[in-house]
Amino acid sequence: MSEPIEHDTPAREAKMLAEARKAEAEAEYFQAKTHGQRVDNETATALSISAGIAVKRETLKDQWDAASNGRNRAYHFTDNVSTDTVEAAVDVFNRWQRLDVDNQDPYRLIICSPGGSVVSGMKLYSTIKAIAAKRPVITVASGLCASMATIIHQAGSYRIIEPGCSYMIHDVSGEVFGSLTNMQDTMDWLAKLNSALHVCLAEKSHKTVEEIAEMSKRRDSWFMPEDVVEMGFADEIGFATE
Repeated sequence: MSEPIEHDTPAREAKMLAEARKAEAEAEYFQAKTHGQRVDNETATALSISAGIAVKRETLKDQWDAASNGRNRAYHFTDNVSTDTVEAAVDVFNRWQRLDVDNQDPYRLIICSPGGSVVSGMKLYSTIKAIAAKRPVITVASGLCASMATIIHQAGSYRIIEPGCSYMIHDVSGEVFGSLTNMQDTMDWLAKLNSALHVCLAEKSHKTVEEIAEMSKRRDSWFMPEDVVEMGFADEIGFATE
């Protein structure tokens, strides 16, 4: 009769313990892997949302830029007529000219100004006049268009005045210094300049140079939009955005 086989109990327990630990480790590994995948998914989702927000912001920025005055070729002249303000305006219009050699889209010059330097203003007048000979330039009197600003307004190929705009013309003014002969020379130059401005106003109007000279003599002549259109200093009453 054979003897019963004795089992190695400690070895078996050790093996079972090792297998249990292995199973536990595998479970922890798969749990960690699952957590990592979830984190990766959440990170990917967050990045996707962030990218979507960035695209939306860029789209809104592009839309905002596309609606800008510069992109739509509208320049608002809302200051005194001076060397600095005229240089800034001339620079912008010249840049547009260089950029737009392949199209004939109209430019808009919206003027809200009390006037200022005649010499500087004539530079802007000449610039707009030259551009208007090549493409449509709409000049718009808005709010206030007075003194030298009215001359600039005349440079457009089409002239608009907005409802309620105050429009004023008058003779040139200036200071005279020096000797009697120097002052007389300056007065003669101012008289010629004054006559040149009357010609600018009369060119497209229904008034003669002599009538404009009389209207401007020794006073400020103020007009409302209906009067301005009637006299031919504007082609219509309208708005800059039309």
